Parts: sequence; structure tokens; C-alpha cells
Amino acid sequence: MLDFEFSARLCHHLIIQVGCVICNDFAWQPVSTYQFFLDKFEHNFYGHASV
Repeated sequence: MLDFEFSARLCHHLIIQVGCVICNDFAWQPVSTYQFFLDKFEHNFYGHASV
């Protein structure tokens, strides 16, 4: 159980690291990138529902 929890945390940490590296490559702030995807998701999800 501890091994699973450790690997889950490690995987989560690696995902964050990779995300930050990708953001830096595009010279974007991580928050801006997150907001960009969030806005895109909200547009796709709520755009169809509101029409």
C-alpha cells in the first residue's frame, strides 16, 4: 500500500515537472497555460450547452 502511494506521488510530481518544462519551452507561465486549457474546456463544454 505504501509502495502504491509512493509511486502515485512520484508520478504526480513527474507530471508537474514535465508540465513546467513544456510551459517554459513555450515561454508561458504554468498558470496561464492552465487557464488557457480551462477556458478552452469551458468554451467547449458550456458553449454547446448555452446555445
